Amino acid sequence: MDGDASDSIWEVLKKTNKPISITRIAREASISRTTAARYLDHLHFSGQVKLYEIGKAKKYLLSSEQPTHSICDISSDLIIFLDTSFKILYVNKAYQEYFHLSLEEIIGRRIDALNLDIFSAVDILKILKEYNRDDFSSHIIEIFRENDMYTYELFFVKGQIGPYRAAISIIIKDITEKKRIEDENRFLASIVACSEDAIIAVNRSITVTAWNTSAERLFGYSAGEVIGRSISVIHPPWYNDVFPIHDRLLNGEVIKQYECTRQRKDGSLVDVSITASLVFDQDGGILGSSAIFRDITAYNQIKRTRSHLNLQLHALLDNIHEVLAIIDPTTHKILLVNAIGREVFENQTAICWFHTGQYHFPMVCDICSQLNLKEKQGPFSFIFNKGNANLHSKIQMIPYGAQKSALMVSMFDPESFVAEGPL
Repeated sequence: MDGDASDSIWEVLKKTNKPISITRIAREASISRTTAARYLDHLHFSGQVKLYEIGKAKKYLLSSEQPTHSICDISSDLIIFLDTSFKILYVNKAYQEYFHLSLEEIIGRRIDALNLDIFSAVDILKILKEYNRDDFSSHIIEIFRENDMYTYELFFVKGQIGPYRAAISIIIKDITEKKRIEDENRFLASIVACSEDAIIAVNRSITVTAWNTSAERLFGYSAGEVIGRSISVIHPPWYNDVFPIHDRLLNGEVIKQYECTRQRKDGSLVDVSITASLVFDQDGGILGSSAIFRDITAYNQIKRTRSHLNLQLHALLDNIHEVLAIIDPTTHKILLVNAIGREVFENQTAICWFHTGQYHFPMVCDICSQLNLKEKQGPFSFIFNKGNANLHSKIQMIPYGAQKSALMVSMFDPESFVAEGPL
């Protein structure tokens, strides 16, 4: 026990095997009778001494049973016993250590006289006076202390403690960390729930443990239909990549934008891009994995359409009887050239047309200087000499895909076109 008075009372009681009075204990411990009574109440409620009531006299003896305080003192919760006038009869060690108070400063005082922030955050006396139930009551309080917010849960329990038939026990739990984790989990859950992408979590045996609203929309299964089932429920029969992917994750690999096909509840197929990683517990153990499924069906259709259009475009350009090329306006490198262009310029599609010593492009500097896109948007015409042919040429700005703009160069030999057909 803490405090000189408690130690003195303890030493007095150790010397006798019979119950002795408060007066005798106070005399032998060299303390006042009032102080002895206060500390004996504490020792009694903690189970360290037994109380014998002989008529109106109270006598005490050391208890040979497992004291209650040994159980209360190992608790990290703060525990307080109050009498019917709300005076403190007992506190455990966690309470003393948390508030840095000695028993002398606590025992026998009314709870509202301690001026502790936990009790000033609520009207503790009002709660205690209104609490007249036999079951327990709880209250959540938040306290701003040292630039941080702390959250506590207070439990009130009424019952008989020794001679005090209406005594109240108060248990105070610090739930700050618990609330922080719950708030973070709610925040993350709201992100998952609101995500436009399907988010699915599985445990180590690839059993579904989480399934958001977007996953319901994408695959047609409700969360209740798939949680607890294998993730293979969304795999087409011919796909056997689920275990290899999971094994890669367990080996520490992060799966990024893995494109594959999955199957909806109605049997239809959907192209998805998967990004997946492991999920760990607070001790670093692997709980399972989570994955983001993005529907790329429309994107893949666009890619296929674009590829088909590109094939058609190249076929069309290759049938044009003149040189036609699309050139990057910054680097002057060829982005696209038709068959006649490749023939005329011997497949030189990776060099600058205007800064090549091989073809001796006429008026190189003049042409390049006039290709300032910010100053000149209209077409620019010139004659290009290729062997014995004079190619009538024109350069102009056109819109061009991701480049936003590009140079289109066209060249043709009027004489050859009229007399002989293509160059």
